[in-house]
Amino acid sequence: MSPFATRSQIVAAMPRRVDWPAIVDLASWNGLLVSVYPALDEHGLCDSVPVDALEALREFHAQGRLRRREAASQIARASGALNAVGIEPLWLKGAALIVEGSAWADRRWMSDIDVWVAPESVDAAARALLGMGYRHDSRQPDAAEHHLRPLFHPDETLAIELHHALAPPAVGALMPVGRVLGNMRRMHWCGTDVAIPGALDQAVHIASQARPSAAAFLHGRLRLRRVVEFAQLATVTGAPQAADALRSACGAGGHGEFAEEFLGLAAGMCGFPGGFESPAAMAGVAWKTTFPRLHSLYFGFRGIARHGIAHHAAHPQLFARKVVDHLRRSMDRRW
Repeated sequence: MSPFATRSQIVAAMPRRVDWPAIVDLASWNGLLVSVYPALDEHGLCDSVPVDALEALREFHAQGRLRRREAASQIARASGALNAVGIEPLWLKGAALIVEGSAWADRRWMSDIDVWVAPESVDAAARALLGMGYRHDSRQPDAAEHHLRPLFHPDETLAIELHHALAPPAVGALMPVGRVLGNMRRMHWCGTDVAIPGALDQAVHIASQARPSAAAFLHGRLRLRRVVEFAQLATVTGAPQAADALRSACGAGGHGEFAEEFLGLAAGMCGFPGGFESPAAMAGVAWKTTFPRLHSLYFGFRGIARHGIAHHAAHPQLFARKVVDHLRRSMDRRW
């Protein structure tokens, strides 16, 4: 599925007997199921797949393309409603790919639609969407630190997440609003005025979704979807430029280790060019995976120590809750 892989490289790496159910399971877990068939077709490898498996993979991709078309119509309707109250929406992630007509949009499964508006316009934007018939669902997640509770419409395919920040506070420095707005592209699309992040900011944003501060990454359970999507976007920006943008953003946000591990994974898993193979970075990923309990404690308490004694003395209940939470995670029997 890597955009940098050649047919000869794939054939050379293929085992004599391919366990296709295992491949489907692995692709599903990593959120890449809709990408398998077009990759096989692109490299002329469909004949190597059992007929039943190939049909299933083709159907998964067809569903993804249908979902993308439905999402495009939904984005256009929501953009019109937001424009009507004087708001130019900044569409993010998969929605941005749809708006710009990226070929990679067909290889991305979307579970929701993300849009950012200026914090002072969030209430007006929410009222506009509610006026269209969108509603909150009590069974769905509460509001997050960077977006409102998802909004659902009975006649639309996807939920809309209305963002007042571009990323959670823990990784907010990777996507500073000033930089993103300075690089964004304004477009007149489907009769509406919209904006999307610049290509490099899209790549950094996708990488940030691996959440260097989140439990999955800290415990070595990084899903490869973000690595593959970053590599795909790098074909537009240029691999060196995408890597430099990620390193710069992560350096500014204090996540330099994450950038090197992420680029190391991109080089090892996707053949990302530029000499980013790093035994040291891979050793860090391997340590997280091999000793997740120890790493959970280490990273958890390192994060607590970053704030200093005065901060914790002023917030004793928060401090106690964090300590208990990190201890609980380290003792999770699923390790």
